[in-house]
Amino acid sequence: MAAAKKATATKALATVKKTVLAGVKKSAAAQKRLASLLETIERRKARIVEDFYDIGVALKEIVDKKLYLQAGYASFGDLIDGRKIMGKTQAFKLVSIARAVPREKAIEVGSEKAYELVRLTEQTPEPDTVEDVLTTGVRGPKGKGTIDVKKLSSREIAQKRRELAKANEKPNDDEIAAKREARLAQAEMRKAGLKVTVEARKEGKVWTAIVSLPLTRLATLSKAAARAAK
Repeated sequence: MAAAKKATATKALATVKKTVLAGVKKSAAAQKRLASLLETIERRKARIVEDFYDIGVALKEIVDKKLYLQAGYASFGDLIDGRKIMGKTQAFKLVSIARAVPREKAIEVGSEKAYELVRLTEQTPEPDTVEDVLTTGVRGPKGKGTIDVKKLSSREIAQKRRELAKANEKPNDDEIAAKREARLAQAEMRKAGLKVTVEARKEGKVWTAIVSLPLTRLATLSKAAARAAK
């Protein structure tokens, strides 16, 4: 069953690609430009540490002008695979850098850090550019302090991006309900004279309550719980 579905999907994709290519108007000038760009990429791949930005610029032009169609490929990814230019992930990274980072800044920080900075700006609340975050830093999760990204490695920038993404996530209905229950329980116990803090926390698939109070009041809470259970 799974094999049949996969075969059907593959056939459908091939049909779509043929349809895309059928409507392509061949252009000698565009084909020549594509050949020139691919030659530039091949020549510079050997010096990718220094020339990654120029490779990205060439790849970006191929994407933006859809020059891959001139070589008989239905997508940019198909061209990258078909010509064995480089890994698709790396190719899309370089395009992202060329699209969002000025040449001087990209070369200054290197390809990996430049790419992580691009992804970082996608998570900041403000419409930051890479130049912005390099110049002024980026605010931490929930506006806590300012982080100087120039001092961070690409791995550390990726971690900060994940922290920002998590902080910006909107709570789902279960989380909202769990936190509401925690607040209500906290209010009831404080009304009864217990100085407690109740925090809703998810452990696996289950929401639990973490109750914090002075140890000297633990016996009072235990007795109240025992009475309520009777």
